[in-house]
Amino acid sequence: MKIRIAGTGLYLPPKIQKSEELAKMIDKSAEWIKKKSGVKERRVSNIDVDKMGAIAGRLALEAGNCEVPDLIINASGVPKQTLPDTSIFMQKEMGFKGIPSFSIHSTCLSFITAFHNASCLLNSGVYKLMFLKKLTLRQKKALNKIIIAFVFVIQQLSNQDLLQANI
Repeated sequence: MKIRIAGTGLYLPPKIQKSEELAKMIDKSAEWIKKKSGVKERRVSNIDVDKMGAIAGRLALEAGNCEVPDLIINASGVPKQTLPDTSIFMQKEMGFKGIPSFSIHSTCLSFITAFHNASCLLNSGVYKLMFLKKLTLRQKKALNKIIIAFVFVIQQLSNQDLLQANI
């Protein structure tokens, strides 16, 4: 593959919910929660998935010294909704318009599947720069909730880049 990850961005919700707080809500003990889930604390988001993706996306663009992507791929087993596609909401939240975007939902393999598709599209020459958003949202019987948004800016390498990298 003649591509590189040009920048990354991460959004981790600042609100931390301890098992002691959750225990009061579900009428169980904190020890019971820790034993059943193995989780002592979890992150809880007060903002929607598209806003989390947009925050991580801006950080990824800045880190990669990039501007507007040619394509947005949302890799998640947890869509906000099916139609219109979840990827459109992130695009709107970032202030972009008219960028082709779609989602790949293949459960835990969503990121790998999306990364493979992204590399094929970049290597085809159709696109030069794209967003790949991965949202991790894990829930287990309301005992634990982990929410993290990752955005990768993926870029096709030019022949000059390849020569300089000695690949």
